[in-house]
Order: sequence, then C-alpha cells, then structure tokens
Amino acid sequence: MLTITPEHAAALIQQHWHLDGQLSPLPSYADCNFKVQAAGRTYVFKIAAPSWHYADLDLENMALLHLEKHQPQLNLPRVQMSVTGQHLLPLAIKGQTAYMRLLSYVDGRIYADVAKLQSSPSPSPSPTLTQSLGTVLAQLSQGLRDFHHDNAERHQDWNLIRLAYLADEVNKMDDLELQSIVSRHFEFFCSQLPTWMKTLPMQVIHNDANDLNLIVSDTDPASVIAVIDFGDMCHSFKVADLAIACTYAMQFANDTSTAQLECIKQITQAYHAEYPLTEDEISALLPMIRARLCHSILMANRAHRAHPENPFILVSQKAVRSLIRSLHGIDNKEFAAQLQSDLLQSVC
Repeated sequence: MLTITPEHAAALIQQHWHLDGQLSPLPSYADCNFKVQAAGRTYVFKIAAPSWHYADLDLENMALLHLEKHQPQLNLPRVQMSVTGQHLLPLAIKGQTAYMRLLSYVDGRIYADVAKLQSSPSPSPSPTLTQSLGTVLAQLSQGLRDFHHDNAERHQDWNLIRLAYLADEVNKMDDLELQSIVSRHFEFFCSQLPTWMKTLPMQVIHNDANDLNLIVSDTDPASVIAVIDFGDMCHSFKVADLAIACTYAMQFANDTSTAQLECIKQITQAYHAEYPLTEDEISALLPMIRARLCHSILMANRAHRAHPENPFILVSQKAVRSLIRSLHGIDNKEFAAQLQSDLLQSVC
C-alpha cells in the first residue's frame, strides 16, 4: 500500500495544479487518496498504486472527459488538467512509477446508507430512489455509447463475459445446495453467451454501479445524482450495467422475491424511458442478474480460499447468497414477458 504524507501530497498539488488547500486522507485499499479543500472547491487527489498501468487510468480519465462533453448534466467527477495540460502525471516512488491525478469531488450520501435508512420503516427503498438510479444509469450508458478506447478490451475479471473462466470454482464450493443453484445459472449463462454476443448491443460500460459507488442527493426526496469509481470499466453487454445495478439495489428490498422483482421493474422502467432496451436485452436481464450473483459468489470463494485469514472477503456474501436463493425459482420467460408488458404500458 502506498504511503504518502499529507504534506507531500499538498506539495505535489501546489506544484502541478497551483492549488493550496487543506488535505484529509480518504480510505483506499492500495492507492493513496486525499480530499482537498482549495480555492472554495473540493477535489480528490488520487495517487494510484504502481500496479496500475497508465492505460487503465487513461481509460478512466478519457471516459470522464467524454462524458463531461456528451452528458454534461451528469454530476460526475471532473478531470482537472495540470498546469502543463496533462490529466495523468508520473510520480517516482521507490524505483517504481505511480500516476497521480486530480478530480472534482462529488458531494452527497452513499446509496447504501440512504437505502438502508429508507428500508428501516418501509419494506423497500422509495420508488424515487430506485427510479433515479435507472435514469442516471441510462444517461451514463448513453454517454458511453460512442466512447472507444483500446484498453476497454482488456481482460477484466469482473466482466460478465469472463464468467466462464470461473468454471473450476463451481465444484470447489462447500455448500452443496448453493453449488447446485450456482451451477444451474452459471451453465445457463454460458450456454446463452454465444448467442448474446451476436444479438445484444455491446459498448463500453461502467461495470460496477454498486451501492457504494452511487452518490445520492441531500435533498428530499433523495435521488441518485452520480456514479463514481470507473476502475472496472470494460467493453461488454450494455444491459450488463443495468443488471449489476439491479443486483445491488435489490439487496435493500424486502426479503421476498415479489419486492425484489418490483425493484428490478422500477429501475428498468426508468432506464428504458431514457435509453430503450431491445426485447433481447429484456429477456437477458434476469439471467444476467443471476450471473452477476454467481460471479460474486465464485470470486469470493476463490479469494477466500487464497486468503482464509481475511474476514472481509465474505462480508457481503450473506446478502448475495440469500438473493440468488430467492431468485432461483423465478421463470425467465414469464418474468421477461411481464417486464416487456410493463415497459410497453409505461411508454404509452
């Protein structure tokens, strides 16, 4: 993990961006991040660990710059150019090269906190919150529709297209009942993948619209205003972004399949109103949600086997495993037909 003092970070910001301000460290697993108050504005100063390649960070920044131009209404982090006009600057650390950048800070609350609070007196978060998620995600997807970057084709472990690479993990699960459920949906996804690769729209996607990467307004009623953390971006199915967002949002719905499916419908209706889905995408949505759950379970299983001493690896797995059990018996065709009907009615 990088260790950069606030004093050193402040000096770098002054040197390269000519800003003087107050810095406070932000939590990060391997990188070094600071919240910066300067010139009446708030920024995030990010120094990526040397394991991050320039091309990976360039992909993120280029996407943000593209979105700023094509979807300016989205309240996303804004890339701040250095005084020399660069958006990524090298920094030598112990014989290695790390890259630093400065982004605007998006103020607000985390979706997880707001959804949990709303779900306490009520069975589920408010429709305003879930629908706003669908709207913002659709605008983000629209903004990335014409975005291209060579590194978007990189091997990304969390790209749903790569799920088949985890085949060996299925038979290593200890819970045999869960193994049976995961195996069924894993195999269905893999069987459909060749067809979906030909029929479903594909583009660069955010790929990680989880409950910790969504920023919610401080206003009432609360609504999603931004998506942050573009580190898992990749070229994949357009509908995969929607499936991922639904997967995490459903975990705050009442612990019944009825409430969880209603959550999918609310998010999807709002998304569809902004960025229409094809019939094939609607049919693939529920299988992709279950595939994302399988992906999470198998990745966690692999990580836990490699680091059994780390209790945080399985922190989110209770909710994930409960959700895949809840959705296990839902008929794909029946749900897709009902969703298609609901979407048609909402448009009329």
